[in-house]
Parts: sequence; C-alpha cells; structure tokens
Amino acid sequence: MNLAPSDFAFNCALCKGSYATVYLAKKLSQGGGYCAVKVLSKDSIQHDKMIEKVKRERKILSATSKYPDMFVRLH
Repeated sequence: MNLAPSDFAFNCALCKGSYATVYLAKKLSQGGGYCAVKVLSKDSIQHDKMIEKVKRERKILSATSKYPDMFVRLH
C-alpha cells in the first residue's frame, strides 16, 4: 500500500515539537478514517544535526508497527 501526502486531508495540529509537528489527518480513500501524521522539518533536522536520531526513530517505528510500510515513509 503506497500512500502519499496527497492521500490525506490535514486538519489541526495536535502537537508541535522542536523539529516536527503532528497533525490529525483523514484518509481520503479506502473508507477514510483518521490518523496522526508526523511532519518533520528537513531544514531543522539538517541544521540541528539530528539526522541519526530521526533515522533511529524511523527504524524503531518500522520494526514495531503493525503496518510498517504505511506508517513510516519519507517524502
């Protein structure tokens, strides 16, 4: 299942951190449904030298997610 940002309608921001914001998003196809989408700021990650931390988080989330291909993807 390949999903892209265009497959979602982004609603309100649920929380904002130093390098990412989590949004409430509704899936536009396949029955809809809501989920949380974490959007990372590429500039912040590169500027703060957080690339390794983000890669580690992505690896952990992929390993522990029931739907790793859908849950963690870089765009």
